[in-house]
Amino acid sequence: MEATERALEEIEGTRKAPPEGAKGELALAHRAVTTALVQLRDARAVLAGA
Repeated sequence: MEATERALEEIEGTRKAPPEGAKGELALAHRAVTTALVQLRDARAVLAGA
């Protein structure tokens, strides 16, 4: 979970200042990581309640 959060922070930082020509790819990666993080958080909550 912590690794995913760190990856999200890195992608967010890069998204704000993208390398030349990589803006679309970073937006897609940001959405994918955000979705994965939300799913992990929800799964963790379900497992904690089980």
